[in-house]
Amino acid sequence: SRLHVGDQAMVSLVGGANAIRQSSDMHTGIIDYYAQPGEILNIVGGPECSYGWIVWLVETQSGYRGFTPEGDGNTYWLFPVGP
Repeated sequence: SRLHVGDQAMVSLVGGANAIRQSSDMHTGIIDYYAQPGEILNIVGGPECSYGWIVWLVETQSGYRGFTPEGDGNTYWLFPVGP
């Protein structure tokens, strides 16, 4: 993982939206929100592993919280936003 709790991350500009789920289970978790490419997310918990994906608890700029994958170890969908 390239992220840590307290970081901000940007959804990749390539590959589409990141689903944000109610649970960290990436196969059965209910999707409540889709973070769009370029959207900034706050990392507030994690990481966890779900089916080979690195999963974080995130909060959107509008205050929605849920779980979304950073990547699968080879491909990343969230990128650190740093100073």
